Order: sequence, then structure tokens, then C-alpha cells
Amino acid sequence: MVSENEVAAPTADNLLLVATLGRLLPEILWRGDWLEYRRRFGVPYSSRTLANRASLQTGPPVHYCGRRCFYLKSEFLNWLRTIPEYRASVE
Repeated sequence: MVSENEVAAPTADNLLLVATLGRLLPEILWRGDWLEYRRRFGVPYSSRTLANRASLQTGPPVHYCGRRCFYLKSEFLNWLRTIPEYRASVE
């Protein structure tokens, strides 16, 4: 069990997912296109989960272009590496 102050080591599954997504995803990930990323590439989490995590400041760094939210691929993948285990939610 990992305490609140410790960072869990990434699992082999997470590292494989990150490596695969690193080759497939575009450099800019628009939150409005998240369902397409999930369908085509198997990206974990729904856009709603990412929006909730953004409001709680527990998700990947979020950027804005006007009112549209986006994530940089490198920042999203770095954040994903830190998740010891994830649950792919259905959107």
C-alpha cells in the first residue's frame, strides 16, 4: 500500500500503454476530441473524468485556447506514467 506522500512506481501495463500511446497520439490532445482518442487509440479515462481531475488539480496539466481545453501529449503521458493503476471508464 502506498501512503499519501509516496509516489507509486508505474506498473508494467502503464509503461506499455504509455509507450504505445507515445507513438500513436498527436502532439496536442483536445478534450473535445477525447472520445475519438479513446476509440482509436484506447486512451484511458473519459473527457469528463479529465475535466473533474482538472478542477481538483489531480490530472495532467491542462491548457486553453479560448474556451477549448487541450493537453500536450508529453505532459499527458508523463502524468499517465505516475498512475499506478487506472480504470478505463466508459463514456
